[in-house]
Amino acid sequence: MAEKILGDSEGKIVLIEGNPGTPPQRMRRQGFLEVAEKHPNWEIVYSQAIEGWTKEGSLAMMEDFIQTEQEFSFVSTQWTAAAIAAATALEEAGLIEDVYVTGIEFTKESTPFIKEGKIDMLSNYSIENTGYTAMEIAAKYLNGEQVPEFVEIKHEIITKDNVDEITPEL
Repeated sequence: MAEKILGDSEGKIVLIEGNPGTPPQRMRRQGFLEVAEKHPNWEIVYSQAIEGWTKEGSLAMMEDFIQTEQEFSFVSTQWTAAAIAAATALEEAGLIEDVYVTGIEFTKESTPFIKEGKIDMLSNYSIENTGYTAMEIAAKYLNGEQVPEFVEIKHEIITKDNVDEITPEL
């Protein structure tokens, strides 16, 4: 999502990460950093992992960061509640028009934030299809069939242009 929005232009980025040390937090951070390394004009100006993946912790972190008056143009979050919290803090500070916000997981709660342009992009994948795929692969494995070492779960990017075409599962 950062590449779609920023491309190779300059970006001063804030990362709001999930519960410190958990596999999703570590892997999502690693993935973001791998992409960021390809873009010399991007700079991660602040990053914080939020204990318990809470919206309240994300909101407090974002409000505290805004008060530093450090320049930034992009917020990447590891879950939807953090994206909502970042958008809320940015709106309260009068910065919502100046900063892009992205996150993972499209939910019913995030829908109005996408529609109003307060969150620019969220990724989405079907939990139902993911569960079905996992069970299908497990059944094949248990029946002695060959299964791929890695099964990619495709996701889609939700923006205000396509938000009405997709129904969130959460």
